[in-house]
Amino acid sequence: MAICPSCQGTGAEICVKCKGSKKMSCPTCGGSGEVLCPTCGVGHVTCATCKGAGYVPCAVCRASGVIPCKTCGGAGKVT
Repeated sequence: MAICPSCQGTGAEICVKCKGSKKMSCPTCGGSGEVLCPTCGVGHVTCATCKGAGYVPCAVCRASGVIPCKTCGGAGKVT
């Protein structure tokens, strides 16, 4: 077996969704941290999904920043 040329033997590659940042823009507020007030429809309130942060943990990599290498399936070696 040889070391995987894609991941250099680590078995992992950078997450394609979050690009390694471990987080992604909040789908509810679009990254602003605020949403239109559901009661009055005029003002803004803190987004309940991201709690005002504007981002949520990446669901693709489970907030690790990496995913298993597609070439070796996470083994780090290829035949």
